[in-house]
Amino acid sequence: KGISRKITTAAHWIRENYTRHISVAEAAEVAKMSERNFLRRFKAQVGLTPSEYLLRARLDASCMLLAETDMSIDGIARRCGVRSGDGLAKIFRKRLSISPTDYRAAHRHGASKN
Repeated sequence: KGISRKITTAAHWIRENYTRHISVAEAAEVAKMSERNFLRRFKAQVGLTPSEYLLRARLDASCMLLAETDMSIDGIARRCGVRSGDGLAKIFRKRLSISPTDYRAAHRHGASKN
């Protein structure tokens, strides 16, 4: 049970800190585990590698901001820990097969908000 709590803590920490650069070493430190053990256990428990999990957190946040704000794609990318709008567009095309602009158009929630 102790290990699964450590992994849960690290996963929560990744979700809380997705806006900045996160290394596997840092996440393993949060879990108080060796990197090797952390990588193995994280993948077994969560079903994703820590870096995949981080990417998913960034994508989730980007999708929400695209749907609910008028922020620029570049602004959203930086806010979500991605270097540029182009970088975000690459991730979107690879993962969701759609551009951030098209995602925003398809998922707008009512009138424009900020």
